[in-house]
Amino acid sequence: MEINLKNRTGNTVRNTAVGMAAQMIQILSSFICRMIFVRVLTEAYLGVNGLFANILSILSLSELGISSAIKYELYHALAYEDKENAKSLMAFYKRAYVMIGLIIAGAGLLLMPFVSRLVTLDSGIKESVYLLYSLYLLNTVISYFFSYRTTIIEAAQQNYVLTLCHTAVTIFQNVSQCIVLLVTKNFVTYLLIQVFCTFLYYYLSSRKAVEMFPFLLEKEIAPIQPEQKKRLFRNTKDLFITSISGKLITQTDNIIITMLGGLVSTGLNSNYSMLLSTLISLTSKIDDAIMSSLGNVNAVESKERRLTLFYEIHFFYFWFYFWCACCFILLVQDAISLFFGAKYVMPFSVAVITGLNLYTTEEGRLLDVFKDTMGLFRYGKYVRLATGIINVLASVMLGRIWGVSGVLFATFLSLILTTRWYLPFVTFRYGFETSSLGYFKKDLLFWAEGILIFLITMFLCTRFSFGPVGNLACRMVICVIVPNLLLYLIHRNDPRFLSIRTRLEGIAAKFIKRKETS
Repeated sequence: MEINLKNRTGNTVRNTAVGMAAQMIQILSSFICRMIFVRVLTEAYLGVNGLFANILSILSLSELGISSAIKYELYHALAYEDKENAKSLMAFYKRAYVMIGLIIAGAGLLLMPFVSRLVTLDSGIKESVYLLYSLYLLNTVISYFFSYRTTIIEAAQQNYVLTLCHTAVTIFQNVSQCIVLLVTKNFVTYLLIQVFCTFLYYYLSSRKAVEMFPFLLEKEIAPIQPEQKKRLFRNTKDLFITSISGKLITQTDNIIITMLGGLVSTGLNSNYSMLLSTLISLTSKIDDAIMSSLGNVNAVESKERRLTLFYEIHFFYFWFYFWCACCFILLVQDAISLFFGAKYVMPFSVAVITGLNLYTTEEGRLLDVFKDTMGLFRYGKYVRLATGIINVLASVMLGRIWGVSGVLFATFLSLILTTRWYLPFVTFRYGFETSSLGYFKKDLLFWAEGILIFLITMFLCTRFSFGPVGNLACRMVICVIVPNLLLYLIHRNDPRFLSIRTRLEGIAAKFIKRKETS
């Protein structure tokens, strides 16, 4: 299969469009499955789901960041059609991931005796907590024996292939789990289906990678060059600290909430987390598509071209993720009340802080994308570690005072105190080799605009009360129209907005022309 790596804009748009459309289908099926879940099982099962997922995600830090390091090398190999180097990288990656899977399995088993301290006998869980934990562990480990081949598809800017496969498997999983819950109400069978579908997705994706890149099956593979291996280990070592820091920031909340408030609190918060992760999984298709293309850009384009592109994408990220956060905050309460029940609604402060974390994390992800695709792995690792440590300590302290809201606010606080100022400094100084002052001015202006527009939108949303269905419908209309209209009025003559609009118009024109000729 011939892969066109040069059509970066086309690849980005195709990956994003397919990803967004497929994710909407997945969201619908997963949402229906969750609705059935909360009506058949108790809040404690939601808590177990979130707790074990976080514990095993932390265990996955043994991945060491090798995925990002390998992908960075693959960008160059594929951009310059160096098949032999790509073969060598993938063979090395396979050996590493098999070893990592075994390490995670061993570490997970060692932690098993301590699981009962978090899930007590009076928590409302009927099944053996060790059996449930083992199934979650198996679901995590099984992916490492197949997932390495998906990386070359991502590096080739063909993410849509993985998206289509994942969508088909997810729909099958959700339908099967819904049937099992309604017929048997058996949580163990529910988890067994999840394990099987994880295996199925990575097996199918692995076979697709071989179809696209037949050279992956060739037996004659040269070892990685010493200099490249040295660079891989150096980048992986740097990314390891980043990986630990990320887990401390994003994967400790449910553990701390369970310790402070019990499984029921974790279960209540898990609906907010589920909706947030659903939204992020949808928007992450943009990150995935852009990152694949940026890897190619940073491999071949000039510094000036990269900087111009950065500011355009920065503007787009602000607009898009501010709008996502605004919608989440103003719609999530009514959505949870309507679909899951009023007993699952938490204080409005939880919605506000969760939305704030969404914007702070996702809008700032662009810096991570540029930093990683420029190979600046060694910068910022200790600052990220400080972010994780501050998050854990602040979560415990604020959680005792403010409950779930305090634990969530600790994430925002830790990010603002560390990475949100350090990453721009590093990216601009060592990547673009220029001052980051212009970035900070633009970012502060974006924050001011966002707060003002959010307050106006919230004021309009609170002017009526028609019950959950009416409120949700009216607020959806307001959230779609008002923020976007105000941003358009402010930025309609902005060169960044005009450039993005020109790109999209050009892509649309090509698409229409292609349809007409076909």
